[in-house]
Amino acid sequence: QDAHPDGEFINTERKPNPNYLVLHRSGCPHFKGSDSVHWTKDYVKAASTDRAALETWATQTVGGEITLCRTCFGH
Repeated sequence: QDAHPDGEFINTERKPNPNYLVLHRSGCPHFKGSDSVHWTKDYVKAASTDRAALETWATQTVGGEITLCRTCFGH
């Protein structure tokens, strides 16, 4: 996240789930916390500065469509 402040990422389960592909902006407050929180233990992130590449990964590799984080992208 810190390496690509303008990027976006998909949060999904460790084995990517086509029903859970949530797109967040790099600075999403859901992923800020103490160092004891393990954001990647049960979940994985696919990150890019190119949203089209993330959408392609979601549809072609995982077989699902992304949903937008309401905090990052409004309602």
